This record gives sequence, C-alpha cells and structure tokens, in this order.
Amino acid sequence: MNKEMFLYELDRRISYIDIDERCKIINFYSEIIQDKIDDGLSEVEAVESLGSINDIVNEISKDEYSFQTFIDKYITPLKNIFKTDFEEENVQNCFEFKYMDNLSINVSSEKLNIILEKSNNDNIKVEVDNSDASVYCQANCIYIKDENDSFFGFGNKNYVKILIPGKKINNINLSNESGNVEIYDVSANIISLKLDHGNICMYNGVCNEITLETEAGEIIMNNCKVDNGIFIETECGNISLSDVSSLSLNTKTEAGNIQLMNVYSKDVISKTELGNINALISDNESNYCIDIDVELGKINSPLGNTNGTNKIYFSTELGNVNLDFKN
Repeated sequence: MNKEMFLYELDRRISYIDIDERCKIINFYSEIIQDKIDDGLSEVEAVESLGSINDIVNEISKDEYSFQTFIDKYITPLKNIFKTDFEEENVQNCFEFKYMDNLSINVSSEKLNIILEKSNNDNIKVEVDNSDASVYCQANCIYIKDENDSFFGFGNKNYVKILIPGKKINNINLSNESGNVEIYDVSANIISLKLDHGNICMYNGVCNEITLETEAGEIIMNNCKVDNGIFIETECGNISLSDVSSLSLNTKTEAGNIQLMNVYSKDVISKTELGNINALISDNESNYCIDIDVELGKINSPLGNTNGTNKIYFSTELGNVNLDFKN
C-alpha cells in the first residue's frame, strides 16, 4: 500500500470524527510517512513501518472517544448552555409543602424554565419568579401551572425551581411548550417530561423509568441509574448520554447525533435519520447480538455474538456508526 492509498483508507475508516480533527490526523500521518521517505524508505516500506491500519484506527478511536474527551466535547458545553442562572432576589412567590409518601409533581406551562434539584430540607419548596403561576397541593400531588397567556408564548421566560428532599418521589410529570428543564440529584419512581421546544438535562438521577421527549432541543443524561427502561426522543437535536445504566435504552432523533459513553443496557436501540451514532458500551461484546443498519454512511464496529443474550440495534440513513466496548 502506497502513501496515497493509506491516507485514503485511513480517512475513510475515521470518517465518524469531526472534519477538523480528521484533517489533523491525516496530516500527522502524512508527515510521518514523508519523514520516513526522506530518510530513505520507499513509500510502501514507510507505510508498512507504521503497522496495521486496523491497530491505528482502533487507537484513534480510543483516543477520540475516551471518557474525558467525550465529557469535554459533548457534556460540558451543553451543561454550560443549560445551566440556568436562577436569581434568588427575583423570586416573587415561595411555597412550601410537607413531604408525603407516594408524592407526585405535575407541571404544566407554556414557557417556563424548570429546575428540579435535591435539597437538605424535609419539606418540598417551590420558588417562582412569575406572579401568574399557580402552585397548589391536592391528593398527594403538587400542581404547578403557568397561567401567563401571552400571545403565542412570546416574551421573557419565567422560572420555577423545585427543591426536593433526598427522598424518592413517586411520579414527576412535566409538560412544557417552550422552556428548558434541568434535573439534579433527584430520585423518583417515574420521570416523564414532554416539551414542544426546549432542552432537557438530567444529572445524578436514580429512577425506575424515564421518558424524555422534546420536539426541538438537546437531551443529555449524566450519571443516572434506571432500574427499568429509558425512552428518549427529539425530532431535531442531539442526544448525549454518559455513565448511564438501565435494563433497556431507546433513543431516537430525526436530525441529530446520538452519543452514548460508558452506557450499559441489555437492550440498546438508537435511531437517527440525519446524524451519527457513537457508542462505548460498558460490557463485553460477546454478550451482544449486534445489528447495524446504515444506508449511506460508514460502520466501525466489532462483530459481536449472534447468540448473545443482549441486543444492540443502531440505524442511520445519512450518518456513520462507531461502536466499541469497555469491560
């Protein structure tokens, strides 16, 4: 294999990497080969001295999708975007409710930014900076409704901050037309979020079941343990998960990338029409039956085990798939 053929094949095999980073890698190996040629080797000898192209691609994949690289590249920027500056001096109303067994929280609004986080208090505290929002408790359920009916939801978004004791909530159900949702250190039986337009981020959660849906927005999860299933869907936006475990995992986006880093699940389904799927599964590949459907992109994946008890199904029409395993 000569220099041109090697660089072409390397570029094809790492096409899942961003174009800028890929160019740097190609230029790096081009310079190494040229240096060896200048030292007296032929093109073929210079290329052969680099070792197996399979080993090179595997090493590049490990570097590109190391955990810290993933965090720096995907999670941290999103976290900085999502993090809401909730100013305590802007709080107009504050409500406090005694914790109850089998408690549920139901939020329905047009344009609220919603924050849920763990507190050290024994009671549940709700802070809002919108005088039009109503907050009340009825039959073991706290209801929060945004009654601001501004034309088509235009105008400045208001905030509601829900401080929850370190106890398990039965059900958290949020419905929002326009606004972000942030969840920190919350334990619940079922979490169900449905947004028309907005981002969703969840950190350090413990749940039995999670459903996260937004028509237009990013969705990220970090350091979450789910006993049963996770269902995540966005029509237009990226999905990024790291350090997440569940019995089943289903992620879907029509126009966006799906990133799964240090994820464990016995049944993994990821679908995107116009994006890439990059995954590092925290298990042995021999446990999985792998099925990857790509129409116009590239696949970089081990073969798996046709008799594996666990399943992985990845599908993309116009993107690439990069799959690896980490015991």
